[in-house]
Amino acid sequence: MSQILRITFLSITVLAIFSCCNRKTDAVNTVRLPESSVLRDGQMHGMLFPVYSRTEENLLLSTWFEPKIYVYQKGDLGFDYEKTVTIDIPGWVENIPSSSDDPSQYYLLNNKQIGGAVTNLFKSEEYYVAVYHKGLSEENHPERGNDAHAYMISVRKADPFYAAIFDKDFNQLATDVAFPATSDSPTVLNKNGEFVVSKVAGLSETEDDGVILYTLQLHAK
Repeated sequence: MSQILRITFLSITVLAIFSCCNRKTDAVNTVRLPESSVLRDGQMHGMLFPVYSRTEENLLLSTWFEPKIYVYQKGDLGFDYEKTVTIDIPGWVENIPSSSDDPSQYYLLNNKQIGGAVTNLFKSEEYYVAVYHKGLSEENHPERGNDAHAYMISVRKADPFYAAIFDKDFNQLATDVAFPATSDSPTVLNKNGEFVVSKVAGLSETEDDGVILYTLQLHAK
């Protein structure tokens, strides 16, 4: 059965991503990327920003740069790698890696583009949600100019945040699910299963007094 999903108001080391410690036994478990990860190819991929989310059953990990979710299951000493879920994102802009012999080349190669990024992972009721922006190619990259704030706003308008939705078995149900045009990227999911995001003043044509927060909820029809 097809579903329509929408969100509405209401040098780099990649072997060990992070470690968790069981205080009762002092046992340490290190979460590692699988051999299949492109970040383990020996090249320079920029600064790594691990994004992870824990549920009762598993740990979800994104490396920021890849349109992928690494799924780890709880084991005796922590979390064991289970599988990789590739996110189908049309128009995704890949970062261009460089030789690790000269890492500075990475920044020169990527200076005129903005690579896509998976910026957050959530579990909302029976759904898994990956938040991302697709990136901007050199052809679509706004002029930098002298006004840094205006440049940042133009980038946000040209490269908005979206969500990809998965069922409990990580089958992808939807992609490019849009957030409100004036909202920031969600980083909080409250106890009611609602996303809480702030309004970005620069993306709105109206001004407000104080901080404006939106609550958003995922609906399937």
